[in-house]
Amino acid sequence: MKRFLQTCATLACVALPSVATAHPHIFIETGLKPVLDDTGRLIGIEVSWRYDELYSLLVLEDKGLDHDYDGKLTEDEMSRLKGFDQNWVDGYAGDLFIHQGEAELTLGPPEGRGTSFEDGKITSIHYRRIEGAAPGHPWLLQAYDPTYYTAYDLGLGVDAPEGCEVKVTQADLDRAYTLVEEALYATPADPEGNFPEVGEAFADKVELSCVSG
Repeated sequence: MKRFLQTCATLACVALPSVATAHPHIFIETGLKPVLDDTGRLIGIEVSWRYDELYSLLVLEDKGLDHDYDGKLTEDEMSRLKGFDQNWVDGYAGDLFIHQGEAELTLGPPEGRGTSFEDGKITSIHYRRIEGAAPGHPWLLQAYDPTYYTAYDLGLGVDAPEGCEVKVTQADLDRAYTLVEEALYATPADPEGNFPEVGEAFADKVELSCVSG
């Protein structure tokens, strides 16, 4: 997430990772809604991100929203919040990776589908078009930040289309933390604060199988 959120110095300071810790700094509940065409081919996916309370508060403070701290935003404030996390830099993959067999599918840029604020948490939704998928074969979906600065879980669930089955394999956290320790031990301190790319080890695997046609 640190690669594309272009906010003011408050958030920039918070967003500097440290190789001295194996803990993420931002927590996001994720929801995935795959979209198929009439042939059963995966053509897009709607992604929901619900940010943790602390990060949501930092975003509001950065944008000067909710001055009375009543947990409610006016219509004007909501318009200023809309799309705050969709100004991605070149090369950022959106922390979403989809494979079909050995091939990694190409996902398009985010298309905003709305932003909300409730119970102290910001939720944003975007849609991404998918290229290169073929019908009749399962797809592997994973939401993760390679550097594990941001932690994603599937708290908002997977909304599979009719005729599809979803199998979720949870990450082996013991193995993941062992990998972190090994990576930190093997990697000398980085003056720029870059963290070893171990995020995939913490990601649940979502296997989506759909009936073609």
